[in-house]
Amino acid sequence: MAPEIIRGEEYTTMVDIWSLGIVAIEIVEGKPPLIDIAPGRAAYLIAINEPPKLKSYHRFSREFNHFISA
Repeated sequence: MAPEIIRGEEYTTMVDIWSLGIVAIEIVEGKPPLIDIAPGRAAYLIAINEPPKLKSYHRFSREFNHFISA
């Protein structure tokens, strides 16, 4: 869930972009970020932290890393 939605903000295209990035991370790493954390705690962390990054960023191209960071 995108931070904007967790914070109760308006749904915009940024929510879809966030979701696409998270799905891309899940595809290449085999699991979504924060999967090992309780859902309520994970939602809190999503709302207050920086966006997740690839754990194995060195395995991927500069372009893919840029895509994820965007």
